[in-house]
Amino acid sequence: MKRTTRPAPHKDRSTTADFIPYDEAMTRGRELLFTERPQFGFLIILGVNTGLRIGDLLKFTHEELQGRMKGDHLSIIEQKTRGRKQSKHRRVTLNDAIISSYNALRAELQRRGKPVTGTIFMSQKNTVYSNAHVNLLLKQTFPYVGNVSSHSLRKAFGRRVYENNGKTEHALVELSDIFNHSSIGLTRRYLGLRDERIADIYLNL
Repeated sequence: MKRTTRPAPHKDRSTTADFIPYDEAMTRGRELLFTERPQFGFLIILGVNTGLRIGDLLKFTHEELQGRMKGDHLSIIEQKTRGRKQSKHRRVTLNDAIISSYNALRAELQRRGKPVTGTIFMSQKNTVYSNAHVNLLLKQTFPYVGNVSSHSLRKAFGRRVYENNGKTEHALVELSDIFNHSSIGLTRRYLGLRDERIADIYLNL
């Protein structure tokens, strides 16, 4: 009997990166604030506390954060929506983790005689981090995470919000809006929750 070969199912690109546990990301980010890559340490902290895409994170400047207090807001036009008829404005509230880490970064840069004006995320070669470079540094920093990329920071934020709000559908609705997803089903897949639920079905047979 002739076997019919079906095409492989399409793999959603949003599921390709694994998440980094929030607490581990924060611990490693704070450690890096006092190493040769303090800006990268702060990038990790900013990423897991805002859920912004890497393109939006890399545009942050010292002037935007200098003198800010916990609870202050920043209005950001998300990069992926720029140029559309209805660009997505995101209001980001700065929490204590962001403020305290930025102040530590600023003090460390000043101690080293580095500039604290302009774009924050400058490499040792004095160029703005690229997405590819961020992905490489993340792989070096979290070698035990299966498939780590800049999306892993965004997913860490999403997982934290989901868990802190009782793993409810309401939390997924809020995250779907924050991530600008078309449905909570997409958000569930993005965070890897759908795969975990299916795995539980098999394990509970």
